[in-house]
Amino acid sequence: MSDDKQLSKSDKYLKDLDMERLVSGIQESLDCPHKVANAIGKLISAKIYLEIVCEEEDMQEYIENLEDQFHTHYAKDQTIH
Repeated sequence: MSDDKQLSKSDKYLKDLDMERLVSGIQESLDCPHKVANAIGKLISAKIYLEIVCEEEDMQEYIENLEDQFHTHYAKDQTIH
C-alpha cells in the first residue's frame, strides 16, 4: 500500500484501470461488438490519462489547444465531403 502513495495520479490511474470492466460496460451500453467497445474504451481511457498527465505537468492549455485542433480538423473534413 505504501507503494501506491508514491505513485503519481497518472500512474495510479493506469494501475487501477480495469479495461475489461470498462469494455464490458461500453459493450452493454452501446450494444456493439467487443472489438468496437474495446476501441472506444481505449480512446476514453487515453483521453482521461492525457488529461491527468497534462494536469500534473501544468499543461492544461496544451490539451485545450489539442482539442481545438481536433474540432477544427473535424469541421474541415465535414465541409470537404
